[in-house]
Amino acid sequence: MTQDPRSKKLAFISLGAMLVLVAGSAWFYKEKALFTDTAYVLFNIINNGQLAIQFNRYGALIAQGVPYLGQMLHMPLKTMLIMYAAWPYLCYSIVAGVLILRYRQYNLAILMALFYVLFVSQSFYWGSEIPQGMAFLFLMMGTALHMGNRNVGLWKIAVPFVFCGVVAMFTHFTIMVAGVYLWVYLLLDKGSWPFTRQRTILLSILLLACIASKFVYSLVIAKGTGDGPFLKNVFTCSIRDIYHMFSTPVVRTFLYRCITVYWVGTIVFLSGMIRLFQRRKYILATWTMLSVLGYMCVVSLTFTEWGETASVFHIESEWLCMSVLLITPFAFDFLRAAKGGYLLLLLPLIFIARFVYIYQAVAPFETHLQMQARALGSMKQKGIRKVAIVWTATFSKPYVADWAAQYETMLSSALDGDSPQYNYCVVREEDTLRIKALKPAAFAMAFTTPAPLQLNRQYFRMDTVQDWKVMTYEELTEK
Repeated sequence: MTQDPRSKKLAFISLGAMLVLVAGSAWFYKEKALFTDTAYVLFNIINNGQLAIQFNRYGALIAQGVPYLGQMLHMPLKTMLIMYAAWPYLCYSIVAGVLILRYRQYNLAILMALFYVLFVSQSFYWGSEIPQGMAFLFLMMGTALHMGNRNVGLWKIAVPFVFCGVVAMFTHFTIMVAGVYLWVYLLLDKGSWPFTRQRTILLSILLLACIASKFVYSLVIAKGTGDGPFLKNVFTCSIRDIYHMFSTPVVRTFLYRCITVYWVGTIVFLSGMIRLFQRRKYILATWTMLSVLGYMCVVSLTFTEWGETASVFHIESEWLCMSVLLITPFAFDFLRAAKGGYLLLLLPLIFIARFVYIYQAVAPFETHLQMQARALGSMKQKGIRKVAIVWTATFSKPYVADWAAQYETMLSSALDGDSPQYNYCVVREEDTLRIKALKPAAFAMAFTTPAPLQLNRQYFRMDTVQDWKVMTYEELTEK
């Protein structure tokens, strides 16, 4: 692939932006590590000494390897939390560095960096596997293009191609859409494609095989769990469902946020599309528009009821892969065709604008930590080790998410040096009698019946004498 020398400078600017995300992750480690899924996974890895891969989402290995090795090496808990929060973005930066320094795939590195910021706000603080899986997709594409340019033997290309492809596709079904789109886009863009017709066909078959393996696993082997129910909705849709996709809450909310929050990304998308039409690349423009509409259709079918009431951090992550579709024309056509040195100023401004929105998005997670600290502080003052907080609307709304409170508080209390730890869970009113009947040694585990839990005593100790107390958050925190 012929590279514009200016693209190299832009790629290094993009790598710098990735390193800013690493620093931000380390700075906000509590907001990231002591929240819902991340806390649940982190606690179980440290306590059980085993990886906690959910639904064969192998991309999560990027993050989970840190606490797994950390507990084996008896690392301090705070060190593990900081590394767990920052390590994924450090890995993404390493992949971007490989794309730049080794593969010289500058535009792909720019696309990768923009993916991690343009349509991101609250999801930066949540432990979604999608960004982790996308790192494998970018590595797969970069490795294939680099080896293709060097005319490496097909089977040497196939091994890393299939490995990264399977990991990426299994991590989340939306990555399949991004992978197919990017593969076809680069194929249609003659200046970016290094493969012969025969190699193109064979590698395309391998990519489809990676995708097929995901479908077989989700719909046949593990049906009813993980991505299976979501994928099933796509195959059972009707023409009417597709026609009404723009009226679904999840699509309406996303379009609204494209104006109010992701407006920089919207401008990037429009700039790329305009450039395609100016250069008469109508096939690429058509492929991009059809892919965007197809992705919106898939999301509207799989998350029909989501929207205004859905957690922003969660639903935003489901839209992340569509940003590849929206950014690619800008990264591969606009940046190449634009004249003048203004791009060296424009790209940093794009990153800075998005950093501001990502920083502002931390507010709900800070509130979550503040409410958590207030509850734990009241428990210490009152000498209460275990509490079941009764769910109320006034508590739930600012708290954001409560299903993993028992894991968050065990980690938070251990981080403060408490032994045994102070711990609370959140229950509904109808569950209060069950909680009152629990034995003192029971741990209120998520997704299963509360029971005594064998703890890794190097990090965790639980009070086994006091009975569980049941009260509202207001009752707990009142002086």
